[in-house]
Amino acid sequence: AEYMGASLALHCCKGGVGPLLVLTVLEQLRRGVATAPLHEWLATAPSIVGIATRFRMDGNAPRFFDALPLWLFALETISDERWGGEADCVAAVDAFRERLLSYAPATKRSLLARLKAKTASASERAASPVLGLAAHGCLLQLDLLFMRKEQAGGWRGGGDAGHRVTEDEFDARIAAVRQLAEKAPFSDARFAEFFALLDSLNSELLTFADFKAAFLTALVPIAPYLQFL
Repeated sequence: AEYMGASLALHCCKGGVGPLLVLTVLEQLRRGVATAPLHEWLATAPSIVGIATRFRMDGNAPRFFDALPLWLFALETISDERWGGEADCVAAVDAFRERLLSYAPATKRSLLARLKAKTASASERAASPVLGLAAHGCLLQLDLLFMRKEQAGGWRGGGDAGHRVTEDEFDARIAAVRQLAEKAPFSDARFAEFFALLDSLNSELLTFADFKAAFLTALVPIAPYLQFL
């Protein structure tokens, strides 16, 4: 059943099916192994992160923002305490990070990395500034996750799961993203709430659920239903 579900979700990613249906299938797969033994969870988790990563986000589509919860789904899955340094986990994180970089507007710190990211088409990379800021927000949340794991002693089973971030590096990346607010189209007042969110990103009081709610409210206030996914 899990294999069939994963196959269906992957088919949806390729076949123009809406992102909310893909999210529903992936969520069912994740719930199916929520209480399973570790080896069963590890057989599913990296795969569903990979499927969420591969979904093509078209920033020119009328409701492209419906796909943003797929990135949040990937982040939430990677944040599970069972995620570790296994090869499948490392590969899934690398692919997710590369995908986000391919959509993120270039900053001084990300330009070189973004030039290496080739998973999004030119039209996708030039699409909505909302999508670009969403990519940066998810990148920062991913970096924050890895930084906190490092501070807490590392990932389950040891290792760094393929990525290391120091607090100084994290602060520098936030500063680089904040500089986007100085130029159009990101200087528009409608993005002020997103840049304000960066100030509290490293607060231990900000849970992932809080981040998700603030992230979606700041970027797509016209789609409050996304808060409940």
